[in-house]
Amino acid sequence: MKEIVAHIDAAYNSLMLGFTPVSDDLDMFEASVCDDTNDTRLFFCGRDLESIEKEKLFFPQLSHA
Repeated sequence: MKEIVAHIDAAYNSLMLGFTPVSDDLDMFEASVCDDTNDTRLFFCGRDLESIEKEKLFFPQLSHA
């Protein structure tokens, strides 16, 4: 990600990713709650939900789950 971001030739103060970055690049980003009016819901039960929240995982915006 650092190499890719370095090639962006435009003024910006933040970037919004449409995917979860790999663990090595997590220090480059901060997560925020999705405040989207679209139908963006994830139904999940059990202990794995804790790891999804902890790792701040989400479906890529272009996926159809």
